[in-house]
Amino acid sequence: MLSEIQPYHKRGYLCIDDIVKSVADYFGKEHMYLHAKGLNFTYSPKIVEGEGVLSKLRTSCNYPTYLKNFTKELNYLKDFIGLDVEYVTDLTKEELLSHIRRNLKESNPVAIISSTYYIPWYEQYYNKVNKLHTFLVTDINDKTMSCVDGFLTQDLIKLELENLEDYRGILIFRAVKPKKELNLHNVLAQMIQELEKNHKLENSDSIRIFAKDVYNITFLESEKERYSDLDYSDFMIGLKFMEYGRKNLGDLFYYLSNIFTAYSKSLLDIQSKIDSISEQWKMVVVFIVKGYYSDQTAYYAKRASEQLLDIAKAEEEVTKLIVSLKVKTEEKNEKSNKRKEEK
Repeated sequence: MLSEIQPYHKRGYLCIDDIVKSVADYFGKEHMYLHAKGLNFTYSPKIVEGEGVLSKLRTSCNYPTYLKNFTKELNYLKDFIGLDVEYVTDLTKEELLSHIRRNLKESNPVAIISSTYYIPWYEQYYNKVNKLHTFLVTDINDKTMSCVDGFLTQDLIKLELENLEDYRGILIFRAVKPKKELNLHNVLAQMIQELEKNHKLENSDSIRIFAKDVYNITFLESEKERYSDLDYSDFMIGLKFMEYGRKNLGDLFYYLSNIFTAYSKSLLDIQSKIDSISEQWKMVVVFIVKGYYSDQTAYYAKRASEQLLDIAKAEEEVTKLIVSLKVKTEEKNEKSNKRKEEK
């Protein structure tokens, strides 16, 4: 039904990023504005001393920690991309398949949110690790569905309907007219608005709170038994969200520099600083990994904490640059409008 949809994957993209890119291409839309929330920071739930830290997703930027917030948190995709995302859950299998069939018939791409434990083509995690994963459905018949999962493979996948298990819900994508006029002022305003919603516009104190807790981090023996590979842990996945989210935001600024050429220098300057911040987040990941696999957890936790404090300061500086650039676009627009009125 939607055989035109092609799998896509880019290093640093999550499965949902890949899906948005593939769906945006299908609808003839630009996906890059997906990364507008890449400077956000959410730290929840907090680390509690004496408790395990690895089994929970504690940090994020682009995406909500809880699935129930998906529709609300992805509302901004309507602004410049023109994508409406509906999250539907609590479906029986019959209802799930009925929703998929109806939406595919209407040419609305559908993604299934499932568990890696039950996804046969996710060989690393299949029957081993229980993590959320999302893939697209492009066709369905009485016995199988055709799927696209660019995060894992460039091949078309067939999934037997009888093997569809442990689904958490679906995401339905619809093309809509972008809500806002595409200009640099509006794009920057969206970023600032999202930072404000995230309580990160005024300062990066949320990162400093995280840094303080990381300073005292410990790993329980029970955790080390469960997570022989630290990459399997939600905690590590969340940290990588931060590294990738910043890098993708940097790519967005580079993209904007080629569109709004009058501001290229300022945009590229911001991109360079964001790329450096992404590398700093990568170092936090490295320190946590070294602390986990060595007997020097306290030493590397201290290094990670210090790095986070540097990140907080650097991100505040970038936020100020974004706000300052928005002000410049406002002033330029006002002058332009005044000249038009005088004519």
